[in-house]
Amino acid sequence: MSITSEGNPIKEKEHLARNERNVNRLVAQRFGQNVSPNGKNIVNLSDYKLTSTEEFELSHGLNFCLPPTNVKSEEIFAEFEVLMAQLHHRKPSPAANLPTLKARLTDLAHAYCGCPIDSANFLMTKECFCAIRALRKNPSIDITKPDKGSGVVILNKQDYILKMNSVLGDESKFKALGPAANFDDTAKTERRIQHRLFRLKENGSITSEIYASVRPVGSQRPRMFGLLKTHKPNVPVRLILSMIGSAQHKLAKWLIDILEPVRSLYGSHCATDSFTFAREVKTANLPHSNVFFGSYDIISLFTNVPLKETIDICACTLYDSDLPPPPFSRKVLVELLNMATCSVEFSINDTMYRQTDCLAMGSPLGPILANIFVGFHENKLFTADTIKKPFMYRGYVDDTFVICDNEAEFDDFLDNWNALHPSLKFTFEKECDSSLPFLDVLVEKRGINIITSVYRKPTFTGQYPRWNSFSPNRRKLNSIKLGTRIYPENFN
Repeated sequence: MSITSEGNPIKEKEHLARNERNVNRLVAQRFGQNVSPNGKNIVNLSDYKLTSTEEFELSHGLNFCLPPTNVKSEEIFAEFEVLMAQLHHRKPSPAANLPTLKARLTDLAHAYCGCPIDSANFLMTKECFCAIRALRKNPSIDITKPDKGSGVVILNKQDYILKMNSVLGDESKFKALGPAANFDDTAKTERRIQHRLFRLKENGSITSEIYASVRPVGSQRPRMFGLLKTHKPNVPVRLILSMIGSAQHKLAKWLIDILEPVRSLYGSHCATDSFTFAREVKTANLPHSNVFFGSYDIISLFTNVPLKETIDICACTLYDSDLPPPPFSRKVLVELLNMATCSVEFSINDTMYRQTDCLAMGSPLGPILANIFVGFHENKLFTADTIKKPFMYRGYVDDTFVICDNEAEFDDFLDNWNALHPSLKFTFEKECDSSLPFLDVLVEKRGINIITSVYRKPTFTGQYPRWNSFSPNRRKLNSIKLGTRIYPENFN
């Protein structure tokens, strides 16, 4: 029976407030305290209509951790055995401590398997778990995260495949091989890399320690997936290649340290992070109050970086300049870089592809090689006597912030950039009302002074891991500390 109070606004308001309290109490009993459905971080581009339970579950975000329903002792013991096998390369000193270490690992394994799961703070119901399983098994949709910010994106499976194929159809960068069941050569790739690394160790080109640290074992094939750019028209896709555990992964991570001197040499115009950029731009002494702010953005940098040319830049810089060369020959460096980056084979939707000439966004070497390629051409641009340089220039991978004397100088510098290399093509953004965002920093001009503040993109949801997430408390505490540093107004 519903309660009405027609003609009495005060009682009607009281009854509405009472009904709202009752609804909130029922929601709390079903889903737990301090948790309420929030669908603003869910972008549903599919034909599937979410139920209230599914919307509640997805509102927690894709980083929300569920507690395990059971702990399989056999798998845990196997993982500890693998750990023990890996420790043979790091034996304790003295050797007599090795049995103690083995006993300690055994004790930890049994303690882990016998530890009960504390789900006191976990307030999801059985209905939520059923909804999760139903969403996971739904063959008509794909659930992923957006390219910018946190949240959840739901897309029709066929639409997702069409978007991926539109990028993978570029035959100058990708080659379709066939079904993964017939064309997965991960084991052959692993054996080939093992064999070549062993030969380099035998002839003294690399040490036994380097060989042991980069030699691939038990490799799995790389997998490609796409992140949707929900902030752009038609929602294009950004390709990400997951190479963790691949045959090239260890070698690629080790080569980062070898290439670091090259990156530092060509990184004089780079901003390391948002905080450094904010300090630099605030302390800039503007020549006059009519300077012009602008930013450049390289179009599809990773898929346009020419690998062979970039590897040649690295080799020439390390062996033909004043930098100390690596402890092996130039030929070995080029071979190792080619081994880690070229002709990477990956799968998507159970179809194998080969990457022919571009950087994989997701490879450990991707960011440093992209920085070297851009930095090398930046140096060429800044050493040219016929080009007028901006008053301030700071880049971060494919984004660049500049301060010029006027708008015409900004346009001229952009024309020189676009004419420098076929792979470097730029879009631009100009200041609006004497302000411009860059690296989550809003730069504003006040006379000859610059002030900065936090800039939140339209894709910002303000979502952090929930406290009742089954994840380490240290991670959740660090999220709070970082949030109070960057967004203090949210934690007053």
